[in-house]
Amino acid sequence: MASSEWQEIYRSYTSDELAAAITALKEQESLFSAQQVGSKSYTKDLRELRDKLHAAVRVQNERSLSPAHKNYGTTNFGGLSF
Repeated sequence: MASSEWQEIYRSYTSDELAAAITALKEQESLFSAQQVGSKSYTKDLRELRDKLHAAVRVQNERSLSPAHKNYGTTNFGGLSF
């Protein structure tokens, strides 16, 4: 599930910044998850990376929706008779 903290952060990005962040996250996802160089080893949390990517894509999708398709609705009880 997308991290709400990351969604909040990505909502502050411009569209160009968000697109660049998504591109960078996609590139990182395809790289190594662990690497050793000499006596040093490096690991990256792929779950955190996926959460960040999911949050960024979710924010990008939110922006592409028209106002009529936002995540809320209005109930119409006009057809009911009591």
